[in-house]
Amino acid sequence: MEELMEQTAEQTAEQEEQTTQEEQAAHTLALERELDSLRQEKQHRQLTDEAAAMLRERGIDPCFAPFVLGDSAAATRRKVEQFDRQYAEALRRHLAARLPNAEPRDFSAVRPKPRRRGIRKV
Repeated sequence: MEELMEQTAEQTAEQEEQTTQEEQAAHTLALERELDSLRQEKQHRQLTDEAAAMLRERGIDPCFAPFVLGDSAAATRRKVEQFDRQYAEALRRHLAARLPNAEPRDFSAVRPKPRRRGIRKV
């Protein structure tokens, strides 16, 4: 009977130890996932800051940074260069559409003398 109680106690202790190890493994896995998430967030923030700086250098509003993010710094740089070309072209077309197409008047041409009003000599 004592042997049976000892075996049961040993089995219970082994099960508790196994449960503890599983809990520790699950906790470790959760911490690793959280660490990976924080690393990705940090990398995303750094890429966003770099993209904003590149856009500022080119005279473009840095609010466009989220739209030009890539997977790496090199990919982000390529997207910024492509965006810069497309943005400049769109801006040029927009300004050309708003400017008048006719030639400006030549104001240096001779104007007729204005008529004199008022008292005339008789």
